[in-house]
Amino acid sequence: MLCCATATQMRLEGGRAGTTLALPQQPTKGTDRIALRAMARSARRCWYPPRSVIITQGDTAHSAFFIRRGLVKLIATRPEGRERIVRLLGRGGWIGLGGLLNPMTEHAAIAVGPVEAYRLSLTRLRRLKQTHPDLYCRLTETWYECLQDADLWLTQFCCGPVRARVARLVNFLACMHGSERSSEVELLTCDEMAGILAVTPESVSRTLAQFKRSGILSAERSRSHVVRYRRDALALQALAND
Repeated sequence: MLCCATATQMRLEGGRAGTTLALPQQPTKGTDRIALRAMARSARRCWYPPRSVIITQGDTAHSAFFIRRGLVKLIATRPEGRERIVRLLGRGGWIGLGGLLNPMTEHAAIAVGPVEAYRLSLTRLRRLKQTHPDLYCRLTETWYECLQDADLWLTQFCCGPVRARVARLVNFLACMHGSERSSEVELLTCDEMAGILAVTPESVSRTLAQFKRSGILSAERSRSHVVRYRRDALALQALAND
């Protein structure tokens, strides 16, 4: 089952509240830990309202972002103008690390809801290749993990019956907002879900209506125009395995 990626997190004092950055492994060298603390102190905390653009596709890559709170969608726009959501990233996720090797941004990054993130200069991160190669290697490993997740994304959400794809996405969203065992889920719009699953919004709407009629999903409460649903995780997983 595809679920939100996890990584070792380190709390590093970077201002009054401190800055938490996640890497695949904790640095073992004292000099690398010092460099990571300096990197955390240099990070700028940013807030983005829903639907705001964090990164524009095709721009010069200047910054990488570590998500502290909220959900971000990565969008690829094809030459003919057609858009496709290629990733969803939540708390603990990195966006823009591809800029370590690619001077241009590959995807647009859009805030789904309110997002809080730390922005780091790619120029500063690139310097680590000469000054702290082990720490730079950790960052490239994080980027590589993102690429592996993209392969899983294609396998899970672009193959199989529509009902199975929707079920996988609902379970994935529950994991993004809480945990794999969470009974609650906050859904995206039908258009956004269709953009992920490569199906029509009407197909998503019909499938969600079927889930609600059968009791697999039930509306629980609304908050700021956001509806949270209670899900039957076992029933959804059985459908996801189709």
